[in-house]
Amino acid sequence: MKNRIRIFIYSWILMFSSHVYAEIEETLSSEKVLVAEKIRFELSWKKDEIQDIKIPEPGMHFSEGVPDLPWYEIIYSEKKDTKLVLEFAFYLTGEYPIPVAWTETNGKKGVSQKKILVESVIPENDSGPADIIPPLTFSGSYLGRLLVFFILVFLIFAFGVYAYRLYSKQRFPLDAIIQAEPMLQRMEIYEIRIDELLKKDPIPAREFARALSGYIREKSADLSGRKTSSLTEAELFRFLYDQFPFEEKELQTWKRFLTEKKFRPGEDVLTKKDAEEKFLYWKGVWDQK
Repeated sequence: MKNRIRIFIYSWILMFSSHVYAEIEETLSSEKVLVAEKIRFELSWKKDEIQDIKIPEPGMHFSEGVPDLPWYEIIYSEKKDTKLVLEFAFYLTGEYPIPVAWTETNGKKGVSQKKILVESVIPENDSGPADIIPPLTFSGSYLGRLLVFFILVFLIFAFGVYAYRLYSKQRFPLDAIIQAEPMLQRMEIYEIRIDELLKKDPIPAREFARALSGYIREKSADLSGRKTSSLTEAELFRFLYDQFPFEEKELQTWKRFLTEKKFRPGEDVLTKKDAEEKFLYWKGVWDQK
């Protein structure tokens, strides 16, 4: 009987001591989420157990390999004496560790052991055009299919020769002007779209950022004579810095604004006054070039 009592007492002592000297504890709201779904992470420790902790700054964070596409966003962070709370969202699929590291008072380095599996919001059974439209197939023998193929090739070739002869008979004395028209038309389309958005209040930030980015892209192409339609956002602003007398800090601010508004999830809005000021700024910039 005495041995049982001793065992019971020792068990309680061990449980209590293990509770007192518990290690750093991590909790995660979910280990599997969808793209842009909010996650809550908590880190708790005993007082004076951690002397330094490193967490990402609030806001958008971009991958080194893909500088134009947001990787993750720190939405909320709060650090207390014995607790850290983070709320964040990932925008790229894959499995990622929690970006938190710390140094204990004894000098031991530590990193989060939790990982997040980010899955696409597009279901696996989603049917695209390739699943809906059946492929073209020939029926009959191989020789019949080959004959049909040669007939089609001949008809296409004959049509190409006819179109070329018809085109060569026409004269285009103003080739340079005609080639410039599509660029002007695209720029006018963006201007018209921005004017339509400025009639609203508030204005959808994502739509305005896309229209303003297109306007900047086409206007810079028209002034420099170089194509910018295939440039990424980072390449575009690097091109602006090389071709025009912009301040680098100023371009970085505009790049950050357009990227966040274009890719950030949710229905962010701008006031009519703010949007007008941004559009008039770029119109004034191009008038001085």
